[in-house]
Amino acid sequence: MRYHELLDEPQRRSPVPRILLAVLATGLVALALARTFRPAAKETAPEAPQPPRPDLFTPVREAPETFKRDARMPAAREIEVSGEIDLDTFSAGRDLVYVDDPRVWWESDHDAKDNDTEDDHTMHAAMEIPFRRLVNLAAAARPDLHLRVQECFRPAGIHAKRSLHCEGRALDLTFGRDGERLPQREMHAAYEALAKLCWQAGFDWVYYEHARGTGPHIHVSVRRDAPRLSPPPNGQPAPWMLPEVPETPEPPPANVHP
Repeated sequence: MRYHELLDEPQRRSPVPRILLAVLATGLVALALARTFRPAAKETAPEAPQPPRPDLFTPVREAPETFKRDARMPAAREIEVSGEIDLDTFSAGRDLVYVDDPRVWWESDHDAKDNDTEDDHTMHAAMEIPFRRLVNLAAAARPDLHLRVQECFRPAGIHAKRSLHCEGRALDLTFGRDGERLPQREMHAAYEALAKLCWQAGFDWVYYEHARGTGPHIHVSVRRDAPRLSPPPNGQPAPWMLPEVPETPEPPPANVHP
């Protein structure tokens, strides 16, 4: 081929720019399709509503005028009010909770018997609401006395085989001072006051028991289907379960003379 023929031949263009344009166009189309068919964002599930907190400071019943020894409220058998035990459906891991409060004197914490495995802090979850309410009511009404838990959950031992203590649905309570029982002259009036407070706190059955073997005490029990705290505080009372302590104002600064 001659030189002038080379000059007349059209210049052949390189295919690289066309390939780049095709790749760019394909990418734009893919991006548009991805935006068009993008799955909708999952909606965030709303938080489950928290159960209302029970009022642990206000009595749920009016106090009876009197609550003498051997009296019970309501005036019926415990089995008719709080129900029988049912160990076939009772589950210690599911139904029992550990309860603590520094304002309470727990008998098992002061038990020196080596072979006694009793733990008075362990009670049925249905017992916790009226018990914590009782602690607040007792502390407000009789700050000079300690609420004493003498008996709670005990699966076997000193109680009858069908006792609600075997499910932790019964408590034996007294009033004391510095961990000691009250003298006889004070005991009857104090225990009657405690029985009234137990009824106001919301226990299903309250009995001012005056047994010779165990001595006078207040026996209380609850139904198995009574309301429970959800979730349980796992021992120590949560801040909302305690009365508010008013802040003590700081004393004004003393006048400082130069």
